[in-house]
Formats: sequence, C-alpha cells, structure tokens
Amino acid sequence: MTPASLAFRVLKFALIGVLSCIVLVVVFEAAARLALPDLMASWRGIALGNYRVVFVSHEAFQNKAGYFTFRPGSEIREVAYYPDAKGDFTPEYDCTYASDRLGFLSNTVAYEESEILLLGDSYSQGVGGCAWLPRLAPAVHARIYSAAIMGTGVAHWRNMLADLERIKAPKKILIVFITQDFYRDDWVFAAPQLACLAGRGPCRGQFWYPISEGMGELAAERLALRRPRIGKSGMSKLLRYHLTAGFTLFEKLKRALEGESRSLSESVAIIEGMARRYPLKLIWVNEKGEAGGPGPRTRLVWGKLQGLDVTRCNIPAEGFLQRDAHPNAKGYGVLKDCVARVVANW
Repeated sequence: MTPASLAFRVLKFALIGVLSCIVLVVVFEAAARLALPDLMASWRGIALGNYRVVFVSHEAFQNKAGYFTFRPGSEIREVAYYPDAKGDFTPEYDCTYASDRLGFLSNTVAYEESEILLLGDSYSQGVGGCAWLPRLAPAVHARIYSAAIMGTGVAHWRNMLADLERIKAPKKILIVFITQDFYRDDWVFAAPQLACLAGRGPCRGQFWYPISEGMGELAAERLALRRPRIGKSGMSKLLRYHLTAGFTLFEKLKRALEGESRSLSESVAIIEGMARRYPLKLIWVNEKGEAGGPGPRTRLVWGKLQGLDVTRCNIPAEGFLQRDAHPNAKGYGVLKDCVARVVANW
C-alpha cells in the first residue's frame, strides 16, 4: 500500500466517523424532541441558563452585606413562565410570600423570640410549589425563624448569621440544603437589576422583571430577545440551543467528573465553624436530577460532612414541577414532614 493510498483510507474512515457522529447527534435530538417534549423544554432552560422568564413584585429585593433579603413588611409575589411543548408561554408557578421587618419570609415569630434559626435556599423558601413553612404545625412553626432565601448558599448564610448575631445569638441552627449550595459564592443583585424592579431603569437583558399585565406575552417577547442568532451569538450558545439534549448530556457527564473545588472547601469550613459554636442539624434534600439517587457531586459533599448531624430527605420524581427544577406542593409536603421530624426530637 502506497503512502497516498494509506492517507486516503485514513481520511475516508475519519470522514465516515465524523458523519456517523453527526447523524447520531441529530437522531438523538430528534428522538428526544418527539418522545420528551416537556423534558426538552426544561433541558433547554438548563442549557441556556435563563430559559424561564420570572416576574416579581416591585422593589422585591434589597442588598445587604454579602447577602440579600426581600423588601421588609411586604407581600412578595413571584410568577415564572416557561414555553410548553407547543412553544406557548404558560405559568409554571405563581407564589406569594409575606416578609417580616427583617425582610425574611413566612415567619410567625420575631427573630428575638425564636428558638431555631433556619438557613436555606429556594427549597427552604418554597419556590415553585410555594411556601411550605406555614403548613407546619403551629407549635413547630413557632419554634423556627426562617432566614431562607432563594439563590443563597453557604457563604450567604455565614453573612446572614453574622448580621443576626448582632440582634441575638441563635439557640440552635437548622440548615436545609441541596448540593449546589456548597458551590455558590456570596453574590448580590447588580444595580441594573434592582433599578429595573424599582422602575428606575430598563429591564432588557435582566433575569427578573416586575409584575405587570400581560406577563405571558411579555415573557415570549423577552425570551425571543435571548434566543441565539447566527452572527449575533457565539457558537457555544447556538449549539446549546439547537443541540439541547446532547449539550445536557455533556454537562451531566462533566459535572459527574468534577472534583474538589475551592468553593466546596470554603463552604465545608463555614459549616464546621457553625457546628463548633452552636447546636447544628442539617437536612440534605435531593435535587430534581437526583430523584433516583445521589450524583458524584452530592457524594463528594456527603463525604465532607461526615461527623456532622445530617438527615437525608428524599423527594420522589413526582414531587417536582414538570418544567422547573423546584419541588411542587407534594414535594414540599415531603420536606415539611422531614423538618417536623427533626425538630420534634430536638
């Protein structure tokens, strides 16, 4: 065989391999869209990172030192729209919460009078399936003061605790967490986002929009502005949008291979510091993608929390919203019961 013929055969097999991969990806995408249209809508949201369009009450948020709260003494409404399998925008959830004088939600007692400080994220707040804390038995609810706010993680909770300690040191701390909470930094809202919600600036390009009339139509218009276009978007964003199933599979594999990170180490150190200072209990809640069992990142976090008082709370697959990643009312019923059992014996 001559060098030229060998090179031709190698090139031929390479082209066949490339074409086979392209066909496989296209078939995989087509099959996913035909068989799982609602799941694909959810996956596209994950791929683009901001596929849902969320509306919230006027001036809903306020920044603090290394964390944020809601507008004090207010009714806070949050509505999320997603496109359904037909592409029509429909609400996935519509929740209303009551904030107290400190800007925290769903509390029946003042912080000064509480026994247990609850720290947590959107699961603890009740995003999606709506507030579950008021569903606790009154005697249990009266022991708890919730400082849980969506989008927060361990670094935020450290800063919240430091602020609340100026009022009083908590008697006990209960943390309800998901794995992602150990990988978040202590971000706060950018000035343009706050200006949008206050009516002092444009909302184009923001994640949160103020509650208004015709939110479904506005959601569709605003998402259209985010859709990637040839010539205006990077190749990565175009591939994420048009090859959603393949991108999601790739992301899941990449996350499965993630190891130790600086944010995880810092978060574990913060939790261990809290446990040295206060009676501390933790409740781990599975994320939507872990309804069938914990993933590698979760097992890594679990390994770091050995020696602490951790209770596992398993929400089944049917306990999550269809398009959004948060629990539904049934799922929050499971979480409520987990909290009630932990608090009853404490």
